[in-house]
Amino acid sequence: MLYMIGLGISGIGDITLKGAEMLGKSDAIFMEEYTCPLNIKLKDLEKLTGKKITLLDRKGVEEDNNILKNASKKDIAFLVGGDPLSATTHKELLIEAKQKNIKYTIIHSSSIFSAVAECGLELYNFGKTVSLPFFARNFTPQSPYENIEKNKANNLHTLLLLDIGMDVKTAINQLMKIEKQIKHNLFTSKSMLIACKNIGSDDSGIKYDTIENLLKMPFSNKQNTLYCLVIPAKLNFKEKEYLSVVV
Repeated sequence: MLYMIGLGISGIGDITLKGAEMLGKSDAIFMEEYTCPLNIKLKDLEKLTGKKITLLDRKGVEEDNNILKNASKKDIAFLVGGDPLSATTHKELLIEAKQKNIKYTIIHSSSIFSAVAECGLELYNFGKTVSLPFFARNFTPQSPYENIEKNKANNLHTLLLLDIGMDVKTAINQLMKIEKQIKHNLFTSKSMLIACKNIGSDDSGIKYDTIENLLKMPFSNKQNTLYCLVIPAKLNFKEKEYLSVVV
């Protein structure tokens, strides 16, 4: 039996009662943190469960097949940051489990895909979610810009997920770099963006301002600080009210 358990986005308190119950029943526990950085220390999780937790890298999850090898004989818990099915690689794990007749249970938890509603924009008005990787010397992908542009053309907001360790200023500078190449005037110094920090946690923060002003703000670059950007399309009256009163 495989228990795929979401750890949520803020800390150890996001584990559901059902998730904690399944951890207690498990013969072994595996965890990955490469798809979603966690504000949870491994030793705290081990203290909570009273069991040793094996940390797996991408190869350990996707290639070595350690999880399903064990789940075919024992009750195995697999801990995942956010919601367990937010990452494509975990869906592949369930496909393989089904093919091998291994039973599984999914215990959902909080995710940025729903928690982003804290910024005040209607979830129904979001388009395709876009990821922004770190640029390399010879690697400046234009697809993030193109996907944001498609969303805006359909009057849809964009949730921009930043690469692990990327801060707001780096993200904006990268977007402006693509702007200089494509020149569709999607981003200017006066463009309004929403910057979100550690949504769902005690030190969360949301800033709605121009690119010019956001670049002047002192955003933390601590290792476990999680940022995302929201690129608004046309705001409805309720979204405007929320941003002016709450944010």
